[in-house]
Amino acid sequence: MSKKISYCLPVYNAQATIAQCIKSLVDQTEKGEILVFNDCSTDNTTHILHFLGRKYDNVRITHSDKRIGHAKGRNFLNRKASGDIIALCDADLYYPNRGEEILQKFKEDDIDIFYSGANLQNSQDPNVVGVHPVNEWDFKSKCSICNPTVAYKREWALKIPYREETIETDLYEAFLLTCHKEGAKFGYSEKTLMLKYEGDSQRNKIDAWKIKKRIYEEEFGIEVQEQN
Repeated sequence: MSKKISYCLPVYNAQATIAQCIKSLVDQTEKGEILVFNDCSTDNTTHILHFLGRKYDNVRITHSDKRIGHAKGRNFLNRKASGDIIALCDADLYYPNRGEEILQKFKEDDIDIFYSGANLQNSQDPNVVGVHPVNEWDFKSKCSICNPTVAYKREWALKIPYREETIETDLYEAFLLTCHKEGAKFGYSEKTLMLKYEGDSQRNKIDAWKIKKRIYEEEFGIEVQEQN
């Protein structure tokens, strides 16, 4: 039986990129439901989403009346999804073959969690570009996976939910480390399947990193350096 894919996108204050993000998901060669959780955005994101929800039949949007953070947003979408495979999304740009590549990898290999490479672009200066390469993670050092390239079997998301202790980060590293600890098999594609926008985060990165560092070191025994 062929697997179905769900594209799951929590979003907060992403007016500059949300329209092209959703268009890139609509244009995927591998069609699937597009689930959006609007985390009480305070900019024009909400208005844009209302328009897009009327324009595209396969885009289903939930609006929150208070901000709850990406971790709770991802858990909500993971429960709501009907696909066997969940493609994690942020308000970035996804190349048309992303979903197809994800499902092909799950079909060919016995894996539970997928990731890939990503192109990077500075949101403040489009001329500043880079690449987040694919490296095989040893699970003994800081996570080398670019978060919005990840896809996973929905059963793992239901078994191991994202940790909801802060609205500043979804703590995806803790999710991935826990999945690995519980026996999940990881696989990757060396292709770059998306364009990730850097430098426009609406969250408190310093507080987010303090929580991540504590979890890395106290719960998984991985020593990581301070981030400025």
